[in-house]
Amino acid sequence: MSLTLSDVQKLAELARIELAAHEAETMLTQLNRLFTLIDKVQTVPTDGILPLAHPTELAFSMDEKANIAVRLRGDKVTEIVPCDEYQRIAPAAENDLYLVPKVIE
Repeated sequence: MSLTLSDVQKLAELARIELAAHEAETMLTQLNRLFTLIDKVQTVPTDGILPLAHPTELAFSMDEKANIAVRLRGDKVTEIVPCDEYQRIAPAAENDLYLVPKVIE
């Protein structure tokens, strides 16, 4: 699959993204490289490969499955957020809360 410059411009319009002419050309090159890579990946033979239900699950056969234990980092405070400093630059804040305009009637 190969895109044209008009395809990229149409996609940008649909996505409501403003692209300058040189940006559209760069995007065209990048997207065509991506599609070339996808075409290469699709040529890999996957017959007999079982799909995974989870990225850490290893499927050995239809009957036997093994799971890898995922090591999670400890839930520890690593930095203190200076609320006063952040709220000082906020448009509106009160009692450690950010005030925003009402959007629902």
